[in-house]
Amino acid sequence: MLKKFFPKTKNDRSFTLTETIIMISIILILTGIIVVSTEASRALARDKKRIAHFAAYKVALQRYYSNHKYYPYPGSSTDCTNAGCSYDNEKKICTCPAHTYLIMLKNEGYLDEMMQDPKNISPYIYSYNVDDNGKNFKLVVPLEKDKTAMENDGGSDPNFYEVYSTLGAHLAFNYWGRGGVSNLVCMVRSDSCLSGEVLVLRLSGTNNAHAELYNQNNYRYLLCCSAPGLGVSTTSSTISTLLLRLSSQTNAHVERNDQPKYSNTVYLTKSGGSISCSGPKSSCVSGEVCVVSISGNTNAHIGNCDAYPNKICCKAPSF
Repeated sequence: MLKKFFPKTKNDRSFTLTETIIMISIILILTGIIVVSTEASRALARDKKRIAHFAAYKVALQRYYSNHKYYPYPGSSTDCTNAGCSYDNEKKICTCPAHTYLIMLKNEGYLDEMMQDPKNISPYIYSYNVDDNGKNFKLVVPLEKDKTAMENDGGSDPNFYEVYSTLGAHLAFNYWGRGGVSNLVCMVRSDSCLSGEVLVLRLSGTNNAHAELYNQNNYRYLLCCSAPGLGVSTTSSTISTLLLRLSSQTNAHVERNDQPKYSNTVYLTKSGGSISCSGPKSSCVSGEVCVVSISGNTNAHIGNCDAYPNKICCKAPSF
């Protein structure tokens, strides 16, 4: 009936299958570009909020110091550990999630409200380091995108954003990021690891991803880890721990380290100290660091620590 009212002209024709596939491909590519660009913008916005939070904390801490002549601190190593924090006997530093002692700023009117990381999940947790007489502090958190801010904050580690007291720029610090204090910090980055980080694995994405060995070059997402003396290897040694097994060198599924199916192995090594990995588990315990998460025990996809409930946890004690 419609043909009667809308007869075909000689110029009318349908799209061919090839043309349709090309159009769909273009739409998918443009959609992917928009999604990646949007997530990058959101990450930068979160970094700006972290920097603003630290600036506000620093002002409040300086006001607190002006009145008390010390920064919020536990008073003793015992008080530090009793508060659920960790005390470094060598460095004489107490390390806590920031709210543990900075709640004093709010209680005494130096802050209107407590501020927490926009994600507030590992590794993005504000860490507060203070020496054992309350004379120096350092606030620490990794940023997602703003490498320039981390490299130019005047602190001692280019992998973290640091805000500190006048004499605390190079205060040695531990990091309370994923369930406790550890020298080991890992995160998935795009394109390149930061200075001082070790490339452990390459991933096809941040979740629902395939993996490839660190010596391949097909994927842009990188599992980057840092710790003194840290290395990576495909073979076992006396200073190594098995992280994961891969089904092939690239475009691989993964399996937990105690499964026998896959022959391609990834080991973390640590000279001058110990390192161990376990999991998957629902959460890492105190002192452990979540390195990645996987979708199952074998034939699994891989992602960052937010991707799946099955966490691969490693421990490289700082003291």
